[in-house]
Amino acid sequence: MPKFVTGETSKEVLAEKTANTESLLVKAALIKKINNTDDIYPSLEVKRQSISLSSVIKWNDEKLGITKCAWNTAHARHNQHALKTLVDSIEAANSNLKQTYSSVSDSSNNSSIKLSKNEFNLLITENEELRNALAEVYRAYIQALENINEDKVVNEVFRTLLKSQAQILGKQRIWQVK
Repeated sequence: MPKFVTGETSKEVLAEKTANTESLLVKAALIKKINNTDDIYPSLEVKRQSISLSSVIKWNDEKLGITKCAWNTAHARHNQHALKTLVDSIEAANSNLKQTYSSVSDSSNNSSIKLSKNEFNLLITENEELRNALAEVYRAYIQALENINEDKVVNEVFRTLLKSQAQILGKQRIWQVK
């Protein structure tokens, strides 16, 4: 007698399907709670200041009770409702994050406008002074490298000169030159 009847799905496979669907719904509920950057879960990978569907599908966190699943599993027919809920929550979270990032960039732009002309001119002169100092340091570095190379050449010339003198004078005057 066979273990399974043709067309019948095992209990383990059905349980895994149900677990994947429940995990997608839990992910949707968790993402729906995200209102700003502080609400983003550390285990969720966020790129380019937005949440992507692929990163949510790959999201795995045992503490939160969610598991990762394959792209095809998430797009399976039995997960259509859960996937739609997940996509809607991702769009809502991304719009919340977009508003947060735009307000942060607006506040940073406002702080740069508050600089007075004197402060701005002072920053420009400091920038020029630093640029000139950097150029001087670079010139000194290049000069030091040239001096080292020149010293090596001079030392090699003296060495060959001493060696030739040692060969000319013989072993009586200079005992060891390598």
